[in-house]
Amino acid sequence: MFMMQPERNGEYFYLKDHQGNNRVACDQNGTIYQVNSYYPFGMTFGEGTDNSNNRYKYNGKELECMHGLNWYDYGARNYGPAIGRWETVDLLAEKFPGISPYVYCFGNPVRFIDPTGMAPGDVFKTPTAAAKDFGKTYNDNSVKMGQEYGSQIYKVKGGYTYTVPNVGPSCDDNGSSVTVSSAPKNSKVVTDIHTHGSYSNGNYDDNNFSGKQDTPADNKRVLNMDIGNNNSHIKGCLVTSNGPFQMYDPKTGKVTVLSQDMYHDTKDPSSPKTPNPAYTPNSANYVVRRGDSLHSIGQDHNISANEIIKQNGLNGNIKVGQVLIIRQ
Repeated sequence: MFMMQPERNGEYFYLKDHQGNNRVACDQNGTIYQVNSYYPFGMTFGEGTDNSNNRYKYNGKELECMHGLNWYDYGARNYGPAIGRWETVDLLAEKFPGISPYVYCFGNPVRFIDPTGMAPGDVFKTPTAAAKDFGKTYNDNSVKMGQEYGSQIYKVKGGYTYTVPNVGPSCDDNGSSVTVSSAPKNSKVVTDIHTHGSYSNGNYDDNNFSGKQDTPADNKRVLNMDIGNNNSHIKGCLVTSNGPFQMYDPKTGKVTVLSQDMYHDTKDPSSPKTPNPAYTPNSANYVVRRGDSLHSIGQDHNISANEIIKQNGLNGNIKVGQVLIIRQ
């Protein structure tokens, strides 16, 4: 990537790291004008000493130095690396009710980036890579808790990312399901992805898209369940209890297994015999349903009602449709 710099009557070429941070600014001859290293929240150290006027640094964003503010311009809002906070509230704050609207990348800039200032997330080169990361991140939660997790994968600058997932009710209920969490407004959604929870002892078809038929032609005729839902709009991805990561293409009606190395339920007889990686609990969204209480939600997620109240800043009351952040 390069950026015109009229003051130098030439161009800068940038060498970036995995988070899009500009680490080296050089010219077309390879002459280095600036070298930057960054603390996790964006403050620089070890800058070059040639008085370079390059201002495109952390996450590749422009550093606004007017009036000594030293803010980065992310488009939707400005970010202050000195305090590790946004300078204005999140336009999507209602999607993250348990998180301060000023917090940057869920307080974890080592893992997440926020390319537009709208919502944080890892950025991947392809939708498939984003979907596989979702499976690696959340299928252990899904298996351990016996609940489905669901997200949308959407286009962002530099690649693709996925939403913080919704989590469905316990598989002890009459048929677990989940409504995938929605991407930011006006985003280009390319696929959705969900998990199937834990092994159901043969009560359900755990390891296939629900509604899957014997032939691709028959799949394309399905109007409900997983297959029918994807037939109505976009591709769908699924991670199941025995470990496979699958993709359904509504244009062809075909289901393709893309990977078989996800976390798996060892109680499932069809699971591989290889050991699972360590279980790593992660955050997810839970949409309050009719009849829910803090106690019942806590039981489903193996945490206390008081912990849910603390995580979400509640006054003790919840209502149907409210989104809760659950950190197990």
